[in-house]
Amino acid sequence: MRRVTSARMNIIGGTAALWGSSWLLLAGATLLSWAILGIGFRILYDSVIPEVVLVVVSGFVLGMTNRPTRACTALVGLVIGMVLSEKMSPAPVPPAHLARYGPQPPPSLKDFVLISAFPALGIVAGALVRVFGRLASGSDW
Repeated sequence: MRRVTSARMNIIGGTAALWGSSWLLLAGATLLSWAILGIGFRILYDSVIPEVVLVVVSGFVLGMTNRPTRACTALVGLVIGMVLSEKMSPAPVPPAHLARYGPQPPPSLKDFVLISAFPALGIVAGALVRVFGRLASGSDW
């Protein structure tokens, strides 16, 4: 009876440790994408390429360094950070940008899916590199 109890406690403790690290991954990915977009658009408002590249590369690194199920957690964190960056701390639009392109249209579901595709591309590529690398080396992923 004692053995069953200790095994049950190990399962519960392991689950708590997994949830703790998943929450940390979610928070870290959220802060990472929020910082990339929050700082990047204040430095270079009209050039989105550096921010997109950084989000894709950070998604690739997070996808490659985590198990595939936790890579999905990282993707959710990156997308949450991108939405928070847009909603909570939007970059001020320079007058030259307004004069050239006009006011921005309101965000739509299509825009959200398009923006979410960039970190998803990095996460999927990183997870595939991890899985195929583990399969090629013969170890468990």
